[in-house]
Amino acid sequence: MKYCQQCGRELIDDAAICIGCGSTIGALKKALDNRINIGFCILSFFMPLFGIVYWAVVSGWAPKRARACGITAIVSIVISFVVTLILIVMFVGWLVEYANSYEYLYYGYQ
Repeated sequence: MKYCQQCGRELIDDAAICIGCGSTIGALKKALDNRINIGFCILSFFMPLFGIVYWAVVSGWAPKRARACGITAIVSIVISFVVTLILIVMFVGWLVEYANSYEYLYYGYQ
Protein backbone atom coordinates (compact mmCIF):
# COMPACT_ATOMS: atom_id res chain seq x y z
CA MET A 1 0.00 0.00 0.00
CA LYS A 2 1.08 3.53 -0.73
CA TYR A 3 0.42 6.60 1.37
CA CYS A 4 -0.04 10.22 0.27
CA GLN A 5 2.97 12.40 1.05
CA GLN A 6 0.76 15.43 1.67
CA CYS A 7 -1.98 14.15 3.96
CA GLY A 8 -0.88 10.60 4.84
CA ARG A 9 -4.05 8.92 3.59
CA GLU A 10 -3.81 5.33 2.34
CA LEU A 11 -3.87 5.04 -1.46
CA ILE A 12 -4.60 2.35 -4.02
CA ASP A 13 -1.42 1.05 -5.71
CA ASP A 14 -2.17 2.57 -9.14
CA ALA A 15 -3.67 5.85 -7.87
CA ALA A 16 -2.63 9.03 -9.66
CA ILE A 17 -4.41 11.53 -7.40
CA CYS A 18 -5.06 11.44 -3.67
CA ILE A 19 -8.76 11.37 -2.85
CA GLY A 20 -8.18 13.11 0.48
CA CYS A 21 -6.22 16.19 -0.56
CA GLY A 22 -6.16 16.10 -4.38
CA SER A 23 -2.37 16.13 -4.74
CA THR A 24 -0.79 14.36 -7.72
CA ILE A 25 1.24 11.23 -7.13
CA GLY A 26 4.20 9.66 -8.95
CA ALA A 27 4.15 9.47 -12.76
CA LEU A 28 1.31 11.97 -13.17
CA LYS A 29 3.27 14.54 -11.19
CA LYS A 30 6.30 14.04 -13.47
CA ALA A 31 4.09 14.31 -16.56
CA LEU A 32 2.52 17.54 -15.29
CA ASP A 33 5.96 18.99 -14.50
CA ASN A 34 7.10 18.26 -18.06
CA ARG A 35 4.23 20.02 -19.85
CA ILE A 36 5.08 22.84 -22.23
CA ASN A 37 4.41 26.16 -20.51
CA ILE A 38 3.26 28.90 -22.89
CA GLY A 39 4.36 31.61 -20.45
CA PHE A 40 7.95 30.39 -20.51
CA CYS A 41 7.81 30.18 -24.32
CA ILE A 42 6.60 33.78 -24.60
CA LEU A 43 9.29 34.91 -22.20
CA SER A 44 11.87 32.97 -24.23
CA PHE A 45 10.69 34.68 -27.42
CA PHE A 46 11.10 38.19 -26.04
CA MET A 47 14.20 37.35 -23.97
CA PRO A 48 16.11 34.69 -25.93
CA LEU A 49 18.93 34.55 -23.40
CA PHE A 50 16.41 33.36 -20.79
CA GLY A 51 15.24 30.60 -23.14
CA ILE A 52 18.74 29.35 -23.81
CA VAL A 53 19.72 29.40 -20.13
CA TYR A 54 16.43 27.74 -19.16
CA TRP A 55 17.00 25.04 -21.77
CA ALA A 56 20.50 24.37 -20.42
CA VAL A 57 19.39 24.23 -16.79
CA VAL A 58 16.05 22.39 -17.03
CA SER A 59 16.71 19.92 -19.87
CA GLY A 60 17.52 17.15 -17.38
CA TRP A 61 14.22 16.99 -15.49
CA ALA A 62 11.72 18.61 -17.91
CA PRO A 63 13.00 17.94 -21.45
CA LYS A 64 9.80 18.85 -23.33
CA ARG A 65 9.47 22.23 -21.61
CA ALA A 66 13.19 22.97 -21.94
CA ARG A 67 13.22 22.02 -25.62
CA ALA A 68 10.21 24.24 -26.35
CA CYS A 69 11.89 27.21 -24.64
CA GLY A 70 15.16 26.59 -26.47
CA ILE A 71 13.47 26.35 -29.86
CA THR A 72 11.46 29.51 -29.15
CA ALA A 73 14.65 31.37 -28.23
CA ILE A 74 16.38 30.24 -31.43
CA VAL A 75 13.36 31.26 -33.54
CA SER A 76 13.39 34.66 -31.86
CA ILE A 77 17.09 35.13 -32.62
CA VAL A 78 16.61 34.15 -36.28
CA ILE A 79 13.61 36.47 -36.69
CA SER A 80 15.53 39.34 -35.09
CA PHE A 81 18.48 38.73 -37.40
CA VAL A 82 16.29 38.65 -40.53
CA VAL A 83 14.38 41.81 -39.53
CA THR A 84 17.66 43.59 -38.81
CA LEU A 85 19.03 42.64 -42.23
CA ILE A 86 15.85 43.86 -43.94
CA LEU A 87 16.03 47.18 -42.08
CA ILE A 88 19.72 47.62 -42.99
CA VAL A 89 18.96 46.96 -46.68
CA MET A 90 16.06 49.42 -46.56
CA PHE A 91 18.20 52.06 -44.87
CA VAL A 92 21.05 51.64 -47.36
CA GLY A 93 18.55 51.89 -50.23
CA TRP A 94 17.09 55.04 -48.74
CA LEU A 95 20.59 56.45 -48.20
CA VAL A 96 21.59 55.78 -51.83
CA GLU A 97 18.37 57.32 -53.08
CA TYR A 98 18.88 60.36 -50.87
CA ALA A 99 22.48 60.72 -52.06
CA ASN A 100 21.40 60.53 -55.71
CA SER A 101 18.69 63.13 -55.22
CA TYR A 102 21.16 65.41 -53.43
CA GLU A 103 23.63 65.02 -56.29
CA TYR A 104 20.89 65.91 -58.77
CA LEU A 105 19.92 69.00 -56.75
CA TYR A 106 23.53 70.08 -56.38
CA TYR A 107 24.75 69.52 -59.94
CA GLY A 108 21.51 69.85 -61.88
CA TYR A 109 21.08 68.35 -65.39
CA GLN A 110 24.21 67.69 -67.36
